[in-house]
Amino acid sequence: STYHHHQPYHQPSIIMPITTLTVAVGSTNPAKIRSVQQALEQLLLVVSAGNDNTNAVTLELKVQGFSVASGVPDQPMQDEDTKRGAKNRAKAAFAAFCATAPHDGAVEPHLAIGLEGGLEDQDGDLACMAWMAVYGKRSDDVLAWTSSKVVPTNSSNNNGDDDDDSSIINYTIKDEYSWGLAKTASFVLPPKVTKLIQEDGMELGDADDVVFSRIKSKHGSGTVGILTNGLIDRSKYYEHALLLAMVPWIRPDVYPTGHR
Repeated sequence: STYHHHQPYHQPSIIMPITTLTVAVGSTNPAKIRSVQQALEQLLLVVSAGNDNTNAVTLELKVQGFSVASGVPDQPMQDEDTKRGAKNRAKAAFAAFCATAPHDGAVEPHLAIGLEGGLEDQDGDLACMAWMAVYGKRSDDVLAWTSSKVVPTNSSNNNGDDDDDSSIINYTIKDEYSWGLAKTASFVLPPKVTKLIQEDGMELGDADDVVFSRIKSKHGSGTVGILTNGLIDRSKYYEHALLLAMVPWIRPDVYPTGHR
């Protein structure tokens, strides 16, 4: 699935940033793709709003989902498995994009993103959470859209002054790939859902469908949606964690090597 967003994101033409930001997602689940789309739209709009739009260029955001394996159980039951699944999905999405390239001239995505939902024990209760993994190069032309902060070329020369709000980025990271990682908040599952998972071996989405009489809930609002009466759907649940996973692209000055 390819999504085209035509909201103009503006950046000064001094940097000559890219005009298309390509993003590969390690899933074709509409809820996951929507969360990536919405999180990146928030970031791009905030950054562009702080810049002088004189002689601006316009960015098109393209998000494409790929059906890839997570390399972990279908229902991860531990934090580390869930985190590994997200990283595996990001790397697999990157590879799938490259294998079917070019996509509108792009031979590799600027960003590859993996989202993996999982469960973990919390004092005897079963809690839901998810990990986000962002993978890609933090090149100047990408940072021109994701960071409006002036960053010194040599971070050792940073005098700690955080008051400079110029939008020109003066930070170069070599052609190295970086990671951004973040975890969602967690919440305890209802006993009936927990029982179906632990005793009947169901995945969370299937258990949710049984208990709440729904169909393919994981493609829609998810368990978090039904439990919060729609205040937080599955896409919203992932958005904050996705933005936190993007922090190495938002503030490369304090993350010289990204997350690990």
